[in-house]
Amino acid sequence: MNSADWWWETHDRMPIGDTVIPVICASDETLLMNHSGDKTAWPVYLTIGNIHSSICNRPTYPAYIVVALMPV
Repeated sequence: MNSADWWWETHDRMPIGDTVIPVICASDETLLMNHSGDKTAWPVYLTIGNIHSSICNRPTYPAYIVVALMPV
C-alpha cells in the first residue's frame, strides 16, 4: 500500500470519477489536568489523508476528530 504501483493499480480498478481516500489514525499522550499529577490519556484522532498539510495543521481548521480517549 505504500507504493505508487499499488495506488495506480487500485485506481485503475475503480469506476471513473471514484477516488481512494486514505484514512489516518493518530494518537498522542496528553495530560488530563494540570492539577492531577501524572494522570495522562491517549486520545485517538481520525482524519483523511487527502487534506493539504497547510490546512490540516491549522488550529482554526480542525481536520482531526477525536474518536476515542484511552486512559493510561
